[in-house]
Amino acid sequence: MKKLLLALMLAAGPAMAGNIPAKQGGMQSNNPAAHTVPVMEGTSAPVFLGPAAANSIIAGTGVTTDPAIVTPSAWLDAVFGSTQGQIIYRGASTWSALAPGTSGTFLETLGAGANPTWAVPSSGGLAWAINAATEYGVTCNGSTNDTTAINNALTAAAASVTRRIVQLPSGTCVISTLNAITASGVTLQGMGHSSTILKTNSATGDIITIGAASEVAVPVGVQLIGFSVLTSVTRTANACVHKYAASRTLIYDIDCESTFIGAFLDGTWAGTGNGDYNTFIHYSYFENNTYGIQIGTAAATYATNWPQNVFLDHLDVSGNSFGVYILNCGGCNSTSVQGINNGTGFDVTPGSGSAVIGLFSSGDQWDTSSGPGFLIGGTGYVSGVQVSGLWASSSTGSNGIGIAINNSNARGMGFENCHVVNNAQMGIWAEAGSYMTFTGCTVSLNSQATSGAHSGMEIASGASHVTVTGGRYGAGFEFATGATTNPQGYGIYAASTSFIQIQGVDSTGNISTGSGCVANPTGTAGVGVSCVTLTNTSIGNNL
Repeated sequence: MKKLLLALMLAAGPAMAGNIPAKQGGMQSNNPAAHTVPVMEGTSAPVFLGPAAANSIIAGTGVTTDPAIVTPSAWLDAVFGSTQGQIIYRGASTWSALAPGTSGTFLETLGAGANPTWAVPSSGGLAWAINAATEYGVTCNGSTNDTTAINNALTAAAASVTRRIVQLPSGTCVISTLNAITASGVTLQGMGHSSTILKTNSATGDIITIGAASEVAVPVGVQLIGFSVLTSVTRTANACVHKYAASRTLIYDIDCESTFIGAFLDGTWAGTGNGDYNTFIHYSYFENNTYGIQIGTAAATYATNWPQNVFLDHLDVSGNSFGVYILNCGGCNSTSVQGINNGTGFDVTPGSGSAVIGLFSSGDQWDTSSGPGFLIGGTGYVSGVQVSGLWASSSTGSNGIGIAINNSNARGMGFENCHVVNNAQMGIWAEAGSYMTFTGCTVSLNSQATSGAHSGMEIASGASHVTVTGGRYGAGFEFATGATTNPQGYGIYAASTSFIQIQGVDSTGNISTGSGCVANPTGTAGVGVSCVTLTNTSIGNNL
């Protein structure tokens, strides 16, 4: 500051009203106040500026008037004007002010060689979006093939700094398959799943692709919002949405029907280790596919190409051969996902070398499946499973089981407050696996195919360290007013199994009564609990 003041004083030239003195001898006061700036005598008397408030500046006011201490805001008002909404920018040779734009316009920058200007958004579009209809000729009229036009809009979005949303109009957009979205921050957005429809004429090929198997730098923040994907041909392979490794991907209000695979979260990339994180699929529909949602691949391992942190929320996954099909995942979360008329509702089936670690299900509903409603199978490693409030009911056929666990490498599983009722075979089948708990579940009206052939819960010889606490494993659940016959043989049947704990269970109202294989603390046989060759087992305080 001292150097700047000195420079100003030296540059002031001859003494003149309004100038800062060129030397101390030009001052006309013998007793200046501290923290003041001397100014050569004014029109009638010496002037000292200050002390000044913080962040003030000295502003020149002309050759015939004295300088003044002003605020930066007052100085800008004096130089550029005080109109609300104007913008200050650097022009080719000086600073200038851009007058306020009219309501609804947006500020558009045109690069380093031009000045910013106010622009009018494309008709029907957002200011920051590419209007695919008006700018690239997307028709969505149900007959014109819009593949090239949509691809051109996506290419433009990938190249833009600020306009990365491609907005599709309402209507039916005929397409084959779209180019892969490999740039970060690109959004493909329709007018809602019931208004914008992409209708493919391709029997194979991924319809929409995010990322690529050959990519090392994965796309971040890609979004698919508000459209349906239907087909005019029978699809025999590939997916509606195929997502390779990517980060922070959002799929929202999307409907994929009869596309072979609805959403395929692959996780594959060309980098080392894992590159796929944080996939969010919300309020969407995946119906009448072979796989509604597939997570992971059979060839992947938990060390590479492993989808991590997947969030499924408020989805309808119905009419598929497999509703949710998980082969490989770390941190899979499923909340309020419902599905009816699937082959298997929720299928966790990692292969050898693969793993599903950290699986959380809350409030999911799987009904009228032709196989298990909820299955943990395969041969890979499964651990850290927590299921709460599950509805797994009314499964039909020879594999019509509510909850089935038949993976010997599955361990550390907890089921809480589940409703497993009205299934053709057993309600819960623990065929293999270890360290599993069932707390407060309702298991009733199972063995619908043949009365008495199966029990509410069956624990096979391949399962161990099974704990059942509380809940009902017998009569008491009704679909309509009035009594409903419960066809379960036993409430719980354990065969040649060790390390079984059954405590506080109400298993009354089944066809068979308990064998009394282990006495209650009160000396009464456990009604509705049958056990064969049990070791290290405790059964007590049951009804």
